[in-house]
Amino acid sequence: MPALTRPRQQKIKLAEMRATGLRRLLVYCGDYQCAHHVKISAVRAQALAAQ
Repeated sequence: MPALTRPRQQKIKLAEMRATGLRRLLVYCGDYQCAHHVKISAVRAQALAAQ
């Protein structure tokens, strides 16, 4: 049985996403059977990177 995967999209940096107005990011596990996810604050990540 073939794997149920989609081709990966082009990578983009968080700073580039923030430049478009992104403030929060929801990231899901790449395993379709997994339900793990995390919410990331792009504003807080920017503050941490500036330190």
